[in-house]
Amino acid sequence: MKNLTSLLVIALMLAMSSTNLNAQTVNQGAWMAGGSLGFSTYKYKGEDKSYTWFKFAPDVGYYVIDDLGVGLELDYVSISYNGNSNSSFYFNPFVRYYVTDPFFAQVSLGLELEEGGGSLFSLSAGYSWFLNNSVAVEPRLFFDIYGNEGDEYDYNEFGLLVSLQIFLNRE
Repeated sequence: MKNLTSLLVIALMLAMSSTNLNAQTVNQGAWMAGGSLGFSTYKYKGEDKSYTWFKFAPDVGYYVIDDLGVGLELDYVSISYNGNSNSSFYFNPFVRYYVTDPFFAQVSLGLELEEGGGSLFSLSAGYSWFLNNSVAVEPRLFFDIYGNEGDEYDYNEFGLLVSLQIFLNRE
Protein backbone atom coordinates (compact mmCIF):
# COMPACT_ATOMS: atom_id res chain seq x y z
CA MET A 1 0.00 0.00 0.00
CA LYS A 2 2.88 2.34 0.78
CA ASN A 3 4.29 1.80 -2.75
CA LEU A 4 0.90 2.49 -4.34
CA THR A 5 0.56 5.71 -2.34
CA SER A 6 4.07 6.78 -3.40
CA LEU A 7 3.26 6.06 -7.05
CA LEU A 8 0.05 8.09 -6.90
CA VAL A 9 1.84 11.04 -5.24
CA ILE A 10 4.55 10.97 -7.93
CA ALA A 11 1.94 10.84 -10.70
CA LEU A 12 0.05 13.76 -9.18
CA MET A 13 3.22 15.83 -8.82
CA LEU A 14 4.16 15.13 -12.44
CA ALA A 15 0.72 16.12 -13.65
CA MET A 16 0.74 19.35 -11.65
CA SER A 17 4.24 20.34 -12.81
CA SER A 18 3.19 20.96 -16.41
CA THR A 19 2.49 24.53 -17.52
CA ASN A 20 0.41 23.53 -20.54
CA LEU A 21 -2.72 22.04 -18.98
CA ASN A 22 -5.02 22.06 -22.01
CA ALA A 23 -2.71 20.82 -24.75
CA GLN A 24 -3.70 17.77 -26.75
CA THR A 25 -0.91 15.21 -26.76
CA VAL A 26 -2.35 12.50 -29.01
CA ASN A 27 -5.38 13.09 -31.20
CA GLN A 28 -8.36 10.84 -31.82
CA GLY A 29 -7.68 8.30 -34.57
CA ALA A 30 -3.93 8.02 -33.92
CA TRP A 31 -2.26 4.63 -33.60
CA MET A 32 0.57 3.73 -31.23
CA ALA A 33 2.91 0.74 -31.64
CA GLY A 34 6.08 -0.08 -29.81
CA GLY A 35 7.29 -1.87 -26.76
CA SER A 36 8.76 -1.70 -23.28
CA LEU A 37 11.73 -3.14 -21.45
CA GLY A 38 11.78 -3.44 -17.69
CA PHE A 39 13.82 -4.75 -14.81
CA SER A 40 13.01 -5.16 -11.15
CA THR A 41 13.92 -7.08 -8.01
CA TYR A 42 11.55 -8.16 -5.27
CA LYS A 43 10.85 -10.60 -2.44
CA TYR A 44 7.79 -12.74 -1.80
CA LYS A 45 6.01 -12.33 1.50
CA GLY A 46 7.47 -14.69 4.07
CA GLU A 47 10.66 -15.54 2.10
CA ASP A 48 14.23 -14.34 2.43
CA LYS A 49 15.18 -15.02 -1.22
CA SER A 50 15.35 -12.13 -3.66
CA TYR A 51 14.14 -12.45 -7.23
CA THR A 52 15.20 -10.71 -10.44
CA TRP A 53 12.52 -9.84 -12.95
CA PHE A 54 12.92 -8.94 -16.65
CA LYS A 55 10.10 -7.86 -18.96
CA PHE A 56 9.78 -7.36 -22.72
CA ALA A 57 6.35 -6.12 -23.83
CA PRO A 58 5.40 -5.19 -27.40
CA ASP A 59 2.16 -3.19 -27.61
CA VAL A 60 -0.32 -1.58 -29.97
CA GLY A 61 -3.00 0.99 -29.18
CA TYR A 62 -5.64 3.22 -30.76
CA TYR A 63 -6.78 6.64 -29.51
CA VAL A 64 -10.58 6.56 -29.33
CA ILE A 65 -10.76 10.24 -28.32
CA ASP A 66 -8.10 12.91 -27.86
CA ASP A 67 -5.53 11.73 -25.28
CA LEU A 68 -7.40 8.47 -24.44
CA GLY A 69 -6.03 5.27 -25.94
CA VAL A 70 -6.94 1.63 -25.58
CA GLY A 71 -4.70 -1.20 -26.60
CA LEU A 72 -3.13 -4.57 -26.10
CA GLU A 73 0.25 -5.53 -24.71
CA LEU A 74 1.75 -9.03 -24.87
CA ASP A 75 4.27 -9.42 -22.03
CA TYR A 76 7.15 -11.84 -21.83
CA VAL A 77 8.33 -12.01 -18.22
CA SER A 78 11.35 -13.91 -16.94
CA ILE A 79 11.98 -14.39 -13.22
CA SER A 80 15.31 -15.66 -11.87
CA TYR A 81 16.07 -16.80 -8.34
CA ASN A 82 18.80 -18.97 -6.78
CA GLY A 83 20.02 -20.19 -10.18
CA ASN A 84 16.50 -21.10 -11.36
CA SER A 85 14.34 -19.23 -13.85
CA ASN A 86 10.73 -19.19 -14.90
CA SER A 87 9.14 -17.50 -17.94
CA SER A 88 5.52 -16.48 -18.55
CA PHE A 89 3.43 -14.68 -21.16
CA TYR A 90 0.65 -12.24 -20.26
CA PHE A 91 -2.20 -10.89 -22.37
CA ASN A 92 -2.72 -7.28 -21.14
CA PRO A 93 -5.49 -5.01 -22.41
CA PHE A 94 -4.70 -1.43 -21.32
CA VAL A 95 -6.12 2.08 -21.14
CA ARG A 96 -3.81 5.12 -21.36
CA TYR A 97 -4.77 8.71 -20.66
CA TYR A 98 -2.62 11.80 -21.13
CA VAL A 99 -3.39 13.73 -17.95
CA THR A 100 -1.51 16.73 -19.30
CA ASP A 101 1.06 17.17 -22.05
CA PRO A 102 3.31 15.02 -21.94
CA PHE A 103 2.40 13.05 -18.76
CA PHE A 104 0.21 9.95 -18.88
CA ALA A 105 -1.34 7.36 -16.61
CA GLN A 106 -1.91 3.80 -17.74
CA VAL A 107 -3.83 0.90 -16.21
CA SER A 108 -3.99 -2.71 -17.38
CA LEU A 109 -5.35 -6.05 -16.30
CA GLY A 110 -3.28 -8.97 -17.55
CA LEU A 111 -4.01 -12.68 -17.72
CA GLU A 112 -1.19 -15.20 -17.60
CA LEU A 113 -1.31 -17.40 -20.72
CA GLU A 114 -0.80 -20.80 -19.15
CA GLU A 115 -3.06 -23.29 -17.44
CA GLY A 116 -3.70 -22.21 -13.89
CA GLY A 117 -2.12 -18.81 -14.55
CA GLY A 118 -2.90 -15.79 -12.45
CA SER A 119 -3.86 -12.20 -13.11
CA LEU A 120 -1.80 -9.03 -13.02
CA PHE A 121 -3.16 -5.56 -12.27
CA SER A 122 -0.79 -2.77 -13.27
CA LEU A 123 -0.89 0.97 -12.65
CA SER A 124 1.77 3.22 -14.18
CA ALA A 125 2.63 6.87 -14.67
CA GLY A 126 5.01 8.12 -17.33
CA TYR A 127 6.35 10.82 -19.56
CA SER A 128 6.35 10.88 -23.39
CA TRP A 129 9.54 12.50 -24.66
CA PHE A 130 8.70 13.11 -28.31
CA LEU A 131 11.84 13.03 -30.47
CA ASN A 132 9.67 14.19 -33.39
CA ASN A 133 5.94 14.06 -34.15
CA SER A 134 5.95 10.26 -34.50
CA VAL A 135 8.55 8.80 -32.13
CA ALA A 136 8.59 8.94 -28.33
CA VAL A 137 10.80 7.55 -25.60
CA GLU A 138 8.72 6.89 -22.48
CA PRO A 139 10.12 6.25 -19.03
CA ARG A 140 7.41 5.20 -16.58
CA LEU A 141 7.06 4.00 -13.03
CA PHE A 142 4.78 1.03 -12.44
CA PHE A 143 3.14 -0.76 -9.56
CA ASP A 144 1.96 -4.35 -10.21
CA ILE A 145 -0.23 -6.64 -8.14
CA TYR A 146 -0.08 -10.33 -9.07
CA GLY A 147 -2.56 -12.85 -7.74
CA ASN A 148 -3.59 -16.42 -8.39
CA GLU A 149 -6.38 -18.25 -6.59
CA GLY A 150 -4.80 -20.61 -4.09
CA ASP A 151 -1.24 -19.59 -5.00
CA GLU A 152 1.08 -18.77 -2.10
CA TYR A 153 3.27 -16.63 -4.37
CA ASP A 154 1.13 -13.53 -4.76
CA TYR A 155 3.25 -10.39 -4.90
CA ASN A 156 3.35 -6.62 -5.33
CA GLU A 157 6.08 -4.98 -7.36
CA PHE A 158 7.32 -1.44 -8.01
CA GLY A 159 9.72 -0.65 -10.85
CA LEU A 160 10.72 1.29 -13.95
CA LEU A 161 9.93 0.57 -17.61
CA VAL A 162 11.35 2.34 -20.63
CA SER A 163 9.31 2.27 -23.85
CA LEU A 164 9.87 3.28 -27.42
CA GLN A 165 6.61 4.16 -29.19
CA ILE A 166 5.81 5.00 -32.80
CA PHE A 167 2.69 7.13 -33.35
CA LEU A 168 0.84 7.07 -36.68
CA ASN A 169 -1.65 9.79 -37.69
CA ARG A 170 -0.63 12.01 -34.75
CA GLU A 171 -1.30 15.63 -35.59
